[in-house]
Amino acid sequence: MRKTTTQRTTSRYMRATMLAGLAGMAASMVGCNVDSYLDPSIQGVWENTAKVQPILKRLAVIEGPDDGFAEVSEITANDLLPEVEEYRVGPGDVLDVTAYDLNGEGPTVYPVRVSPNGDINIPSLGQVYVNGRTLTEVEQAVEEAMTALVRNPLASVAVSVPRQALYTTIGATGASGQWPLERADLRILDALATAGWFPEDTKEIYVIRQVPLVDADLTPRASSPSDAGNPSGDDQGSITDLIDELTGGGSSPGMLSSNGAKREHQPETATQPDPVVNLVEPETNTNTPSQAGGGQGSWVYLNNKWVRIQSDTPSTTQKARSRVGGSLFTQRVIRVPVDQLLAGNADVNIIVRSGDIIHVPQAAKGFVYVTGQVNRPGTFTLASDLTLVRAIASGSGLGSLAIPERVEITRMLPGDRQATLLLNYSAIVDHSQPDIYLKPNDIINVGTNALALPLAVIRSGFRATYGFGFLLDRNFGNDIFGAPPIRSVN
Repeated sequence: MRKTTTQRTTSRYMRATMLAGLAGMAASMVGCNVDSYLDPSIQGVWENTAKVQPILKRLAVIEGPDDGFAEVSEITANDLLPEVEEYRVGPGDVLDVTAYDLNGEGPTVYPVRVSPNGDINIPSLGQVYVNGRTLTEVEQAVEEAMTALVRNPLASVAVSVPRQALYTTIGATGASGQWPLERADLRILDALATAGWFPEDTKEIYVIRQVPLVDADLTPRASSPSDAGNPSGDDQGSITDLIDELTGGGSSPGMLSSNGAKREHQPETATQPDPVVNLVEPETNTNTPSQAGGGQGSWVYLNNKWVRIQSDTPSTTQKARSRVGGSLFTQRVIRVPVDQLLAGNADVNIIVRSGDIIHVPQAAKGFVYVTGQVNRPGTFTLASDLTLVRAIASGSGLGSLAIPERVEITRMLPGDRQATLLLNYSAIVDHSQPDIYLKPNDIINVGTNALALPLAVIRSGFRATYGFGFLLDRNFGNDIFGAPPIRSVN
């Protein structure tokens, strides 16, 4: 029986449709390097070239630029070199002061403890200020105090109980506290072993160190007293050059007057009613801080800004200097990567110095909450390396109605506040945007939109067999096909 023209046309159409379907199936099996438009819940990179993207530790948009944390610095070459320094006396030290021919007697030993104010009390001599001084300087101070009683004073000083050569361990260590710095080449791995165990899965350890201002970065910035000097901070001059720039030539624009106000540019011949502030007070050869010269204090560059050390009494500035051995100090936070430290990398096994505080951070504890269009919403325990992508993967991935561009993260802020930020999960997965480390009580909400449900219906309509159809619930079968026939039983 010969086919009619209509039948032949229909047959060719069916063959073309089958070939197109097979070609589509083959293309889907080979794979296209794009996300599925019909199923946006499937996301990935799908590229042959590796893509690298950092992971954010904080959301600066809602948490602020620094969140109140100190700026950390990386390890330098000087951090790996031991420094042998002469011991300086401080509060809590126990000294054995030997005075010769005092009160007409031979050598007499006086065990004394340095008070919190930095003084020692010697019978017949009274109080002698020793804080921040070397043993030689303490001997000179005691001998000078003996001149009122002895014609040729002679004294010697030894430290019986040192309290200044110490380092401190805090945080997740076996034993937190202060430890004696017994040698100049003690390294951080040995110091941690002395304190006992610490979690080896910790990412970083922080060393808080007191650094003299003369060794710190004193480059003038926009917040310095001289805005016209170098607001960009490109000049890497020494502190002496900086002081000369600020004090030399009172006609420079932006110079501070004695009351702290900025002075306008004036000709060199103009009368200057107010003297320029001295940034560094002159040193005086005095036995006690109370005999230091007067003045309104000195300016120091501390924590990226200029501050003034007020001198309500003449001894304030001198005591501020002597508290740290005659110099003003600032604080530096050194970051030590634990994985390299435990791997034996000598470049990160830094020297521990007197006064260092070694902080081993506690692992983040708490929960994160994943809700919305995910396959398994719920509460998940926060791990130290849990990110947004890993949290959604813990919830078995995006649901069928999820829209990756509509993912919200809600984060707690100080002061019992919370902030919500809209994220593009699709851009994070394909490494166009960085992933984010999660924090305790973070809430991840995966949203949807009006097109998600129709797309899901269309997806469910396709079959592996030929044709297209919809699933019809059996409860609505009678409305479409009518009631089934009733078979009569005779």
